[in-house]
Amino acid sequence: MSVDNAKLNQLIACHDCDLLIEIPEKLENFQHLACPRCGETQFSVQKSPIDKTLALSLSALMFLIISVSFPFMTISSKGVVNTISLLQAPNVLLEDGYSFMAFIVIACVIVLPGMYLICLVAMLAPLLKEQSSKASMLCAKIISTLVPWMMADVFVLGVLVALIKLMHMVDILLGVAFWSYIGFTVLLLNLSSIVTKRQLWYWVTNGR
Repeated sequence: MSVDNAKLNQLIACHDCDLLIEIPEKLENFQHLACPRCGETQFSVQKSPIDKTLALSLSALMFLIISVSFPFMTISSKGVVNTISLLQAPNVLLEDGYSFMAFIVIACVIVLPGMYLICLVAMLAPLLKEQSSKASMLCAKIISTLVPWMMADVFVLGVLVALIKLMHMVDILLGVAFWSYIGFTVLLLNLSSIVTKRQLWYWVTNGR
């Protein structure tokens, strides 16, 4: 029994009851796609989602570039001053013998989020002209794979906890990269609430 590929591409499975649901050709802004069996919302269409998501992605990418290009913080104690950049943090772990932890930090805090944003921009840019391609599908798959491994928010929380413990012992000056990475993390969290798997699938299959 053969299945029409075009028809198959318009179907998604409900994440609660597994019912196959046909995606409408077009959903208006603020409309929801709900499962007819259990009523669970599959995804929502937001106002100008592609424009907004592309703008957020480019802004987050800019913040990330600034974060790795400028000093993260300066620590001074008893006349000794040390300036640390975001890229130097894994080196400290390497010097202490934590090579695997250093790899995790640089991958989950810098490299993978950067790849996520680049793939998101590469996928969304053609969709502004209502075009979709195999490259868009590949980018969507990469994005879905990268999401669980991005830990920018965890890194920020860890840094804030460390700052609270150190602020009474040493003098700390927060650099441009610190505030830039905070902005990057906020934008990344905003993107994660928009770019769900359902939304990705809807974009690449409908070309808009």
